[in-house]
Amino acid sequence: ELAHGHAPFSKYPPMKVLLMTLQNAPPGLDYDRDRKFSKSFKEMVAMCLVKDQTKRPTAEKLLKHSFFKNTKAPQLTVKSILTDLPPLWDRVKALQQKDAAHLASSEQEALSMV
Repeated sequence: ELAHGHAPFSKYPPMKVLLMTLQNAPPGLDYDRDRKFSKSFKEMVAMCLVKDQTKRPTAEKLLKHSFFKNTKAPQLTVKSILTDLPPLWDRVKALQQKDAAHLASSEQEALSMV
């Protein structure tokens, strides 16, 4: 989810997602769009997505994986993420405006059906 910004199968209805999750192999990072991710990141994600929890590594073991061992200092990572992030109030305000516009549109659509 964090790599792509949405949950796997998010475009499908919830019941279909449930069935796909149970019947299909776990989603992964092996598509053309995922070339930007490092081999180490892809391996770590694959380890996390093993369906059988007895075969899935513990958090302690994951933290020893090269993806985490070779990361930059947390302060640098947090700073780089937060540098271009708009202030919280601006983000909340934008979401409220978007929700209000969506609600107005839905109300207008409902009125046109009457």
